[in-house]
Amino acid sequence: MPTAPEPTPNSQLPTPNGGADLVAWRRVNRIQLADLLGTHPDTVTDYKRQGMPTLVDGGQGRESVYDAVDCLAWWRARQGQDALDAARTRNQEAQAARNELQYQVARGELVKRENVLLAGQSQVRAWSAKVWSLPILMRLNGFISREKEPGVTALCRSITDEIMKWNYAELAPALAAASAVVDESAEGNDTAAQALPLA
Repeated sequence: MPTAPEPTPNSQLPTPNGGADLVAWRRVNRIQLADLLGTHPDTVTDYKRQGMPTLVDGGQGRESVYDAVDCLAWWRARQGQDALDAARTRNQEAQAARNELQYQVARGELVKRENVLLAGQSQVRAWSAKVWSLPILMRLNGFISREKEPGVTALCRSITDEIMKWNYAELAPALAAASAVVDESAEGNDTAAQALPLA
């Protein structure tokens, strides 16, 4: 009983006579190769233009013939190269972002997170003090009587209670994200650590 010849170990080498000596399962057309790769047949044509090996170039009514093993090896190598290129691109973009942040720190366009928090707390205290003084100022300037002062004081107390509740809850996600990016970029640069953009 005749047996199928074994695949040649040097499948990357060009085969004479269009690969006629390859076993039948290795010789595929464009549609079969597209099924193997899980792509559209037009993608196989694009791959061919990009250097994917062929056994027989098609054209003018002739169908291209491909060695499935060689084409899969080419495709795998390309997928690995694409992933490597994507990783390099991400790394370069991250480095550019770090450099831009460090440049912004050097130009004074970023401030430390702690400075923003202290400024916010200082503003809260200042506004609270102004609101607390309103009932007395309104009475002294004749806007309200002494009898109405407790009602205005209660209103001012509720306003200051709301102001004092400001605990950066709305800013927390943005502060955390900005700090994380700047912390990564700082890498030991104490000036850039936990910096935020100026408004």
